[in-house]
Amino acid sequence: FDGNKNVDSYWYANTTSDSWVQYRFDKAVKALRAELTINECGTGVVHLKSIQVSNDGTSWTNAYNTDIALNVDSSLKTTSVDLNISTSYKYYRFNVYRVKSSSYAFVTEIQLFRH
Repeated sequence: FDGNKNVDSYWYANTTSDSWVQYRFDKAVKALRAELTINECGTGVVHLKSIQVSNDGTSWTNAYNTDIALNVDSSLKTTSVDLNISTSYKYYRFNVYRVKSSSYAFVTEIQLFRH
């Protein structure tokens, strides 16, 4: 969300199980597309499993639910997906996990688009 795709600003997961990164807007927005820039320390596969939305941070609705595997080799990979929502939401969360057990999955940038 800061416009910086470099690895000096990132969220990471060091587990092969489901990991979530979440963002809360001050007021609800209707995002039609999401773009994630992902990297991994080493080589392997990072997955974007799902994107969920909520207005209370407790009850979640799937906005995207198709597992995408990104082959990464210590370089940035960007993927873009269309979201299946018809209303505005305050919370957006992203389920990311990696397959290789000896490395980290980094999310260096998340962008949500309204158009």
